[in-house]
Amino acid sequence: MNNTSSIEFQTIKDELQQSDAVRKAFRVPVESRDDIKVVLNDETYLVVDISISGVSIVSKENPTLVVSKTYQNCQLKTPDGTIDKLTGKIIHFTSGSADTLRNGIKWVELDPSASREIESLVSKLKAQVLQPKTDDPDSQD
Repeated sequence: MNNTSSIEFQTIKDELQQSDAVRKAFRVPVESRDDIKVVLNDETYLVVDISISGVSIVSKENPTLVVSKTYQNCQLKTPDGTIDKLTGKIIHFTSGSADTLRNGIKWVELDPSASREIESLVSKLKAQVLQPKTDDPDSQD
């Protein structure tokens, strides 16, 4: 047996890039989680982070939500009002802390008005997160 041959690499099909689970937008953390909530399937969930294409929410273990299922008539409740008639698809569940799960929701079939409202909200939250804290000693000269 001859062991002089080297390892050959094979091209892997580009399957993962087409997956719904691949994140395509940066998520902004929601610092005050009571401010932004999602109503999905007649239940209200706290939002952990948000992007222009979806949100991450916290739910209890033994969820009523189902991965890959699409939910109609969702709402995104913000301090400035409510964005109605959203359609959300549960992309994944991950373990949270203390009997909770984090759930990734992707918005599908967003109408232009809702898309603009979400984009504005994300921009506003991003500016808040990037703004230096006044009580942070490292932010002083």
